Amino acid sequence: MRKKANKVEERIYYYVYIIMNLFQTYIIFRFMGVFFDREKINKYRERLAYMGYYLCITTVYLLITVPVITLICNLMALTLLSFNYRTDIKKRVLSVSLIYLVLLCTESISLLLTGYMEYSIFTQNNYVSVYGTVCTQVLTYMTVLVLENFKNIKRGALFPQLTGWPYS
Repeated sequence: MRKKANKVEERIYYYVYIIMNLFQTYIIFRFMGVFFDREKINKYRERLAYMGYYLCITTVYLLITVPVITLICNLMALTLLSFNYRTDIKKRVLSVSLIYLVLLCTESISLLLTGYMEYSIFTQNNYVSVYGTVCTQVLTYMTVLVLENFKNIKRGALFPQLTGWPYS
């Protein structure tokens, strides 16, 4: 049985979560680049969409700590982000599903690594592991880097291109 976090530990966790959620937003941006073509899009609108994603997901998590609500909001937000890119509905649904599956798997691995076993998706979440939060983002980032490399190999690129917000 895990001990309940005190107020200081909880506050530190929320600060780390807010910072790590910025990193997660960048990871989502990279994931979208794996599945969608970024050539003919409105970059300004794309940036605004990602800022909106960050604000929405962070607010929902901090105010409503019920995992099933967070899951639904995350899926809706990822789907809305996918509308920045031109593709058919089948690819859009498949891409969002795969991205969320990876997010779910990495978070589950982190939960297991930190020993958090009292997890219910329908009740309020009391998970406040800084290590688990950082571990989740690192695992997710490593996964997106591997997927980007597979995409580069498939395209025949020997060296990965510099991509991301600073290079857009």
